[in-house]
Amino acid sequence: EYLIGGSRNAAARHWVWEQVVPYVEERWPSAQRWVAGGSNGASMAAQLALGRPDLFTGAALYSPWHGAGLDEVLGLAERWPGGGRFYVSHGNFGRGEQGTLEGSRQLIQRLAGTGATTHFLEREGHGHNLHAWGLSWPDALRWLLSERK
Repeated sequence: EYLIGGSRNAAARHWVWEQVVPYVEERWPSAQRWVAGGSNGASMAAQLALGRPDLFTGAALYSPWHGAGLDEVLGLAERWPGGGRFYVSHGNFGRGEQGTLEGSRQLIQRLAGTGATTHFLEREGHGHNLHAWGLSWPDALRWLLSERK
């Protein structure tokens, strides 16, 4: 359901945009908002941020797998209005990671082309698992929350 084309994908995005974000914002107002995820969750995180640039400042994405929805996610990236910060970490171990690595490169390149501040990290020997993403999280937070360009 995280993937574009899933029967509940649009409903899930609208639920976050229209229910979750206002609920959180009412209790804990923020000047900036990021979203993060791994694998299909990274695809959903990208869709959430790119689909509503008025709500999100950027994203941290770990090995995003978009399935057949990659072209639509890349289209959303091309329409990003600029600004914001996007971090993408992707392993290169295993056929799945190797097969989706180019999509992550394309995503970050398209975002950079809009003027967004981007960082791409290919993690040598890392696979598609929670442990690999956990190793990226401290780097992603430091980079997302830094003021340097």
